[in-house]
Order: sequence, then C-alpha cells, then structure tokens
Amino acid sequence: MSIREAVQQALTKGYLTKETEKRLHLLLQTNDEMEDFNAFIKLQLALVTGHVRPVSGRKF
Repeated sequence: MSIREAVQQALTKGYLTKETEKRLHLLLQTNDEMEDFNAFIKLQLALVTGHVRPVSGRKF
C-alpha cells in the first residue's frame, strides 16, 4: 500500500487505524515523492478538522 492509497482509504472510511498509521510512518521514512507528502498533509488536515478520526488498536 502506498502513502496515497493509505490516505485515500482513511479519507473514504473516515478513520485511521493504528496499523495504517504505523505503515504510513514507515513509508514516510523512505519516500520522498511530493505527491505522497501532499497526500499525508491532506490526511493531517482531515485529522485536525475531525473529518478523519484516529482509531485505537483495541478490540471492544
């Protein structure tokens, strides 16, 4: 899964799982494409404004 795909998935579903968050962290360490960086910024804005919410890894 690419950064853009992970971001699109979170934006579509409205939440960001811990697994996806960890994957994004790893991908961002090795990726320097501007499109991916812009997608990550878009996700950050969605998190700050409440359009996407973080989800803990706990099962209820």
